[in-house]
Amino acid sequence: YHFGGVGLHGVQLLPDAPWPHAGFAQDGIRRAGAALFSSHAAVLLFFVLSGFVLRLSLARGPQNPGASAARFLLARAFRLLPITAVGVALAALLTIERPVSAGELFANMLLLSASLNGVLWSLQVELLMAPAIVVLYF
Repeated sequence: YHFGGVGLHGVQLLPDAPWPHAGFAQDGIRRAGAALFSSHAAVLLFFVLSGFVLRLSLARGPQNPGASAARFLLARAFRLLPITAVGVALAALLTIERPVSAGELFANMLLLSASLNGVLWSLQVELLMAPAIVVLYF
């Protein structure tokens, strides 16, 4: 899904629409790439696998609901937030071409917003679903 928007020499690699002035063979390559690398299927597979792995993580921990929930939620936060904060800070320093307020920067670092990198929505969903996974498990 993330690769589909990548460009090479100013041309998007796997666009949804045919390339301008593309011949039959070139458009066939584009369609084959889009079919083989289905963006929505990949995102759904990510969520299914992530949910399965998170359930296994709960099963390995303490089986007391309170202790298990605390351990699981802290582990999710410490797994997602530090690397997200570093990534957002680096992106803000190196790639974002507009001024970024401290509030916007910290909101993105804490996954409260995905305004600096739209792809962070998937981590927002994972972080928001962590309590639901605990509830569904018990």
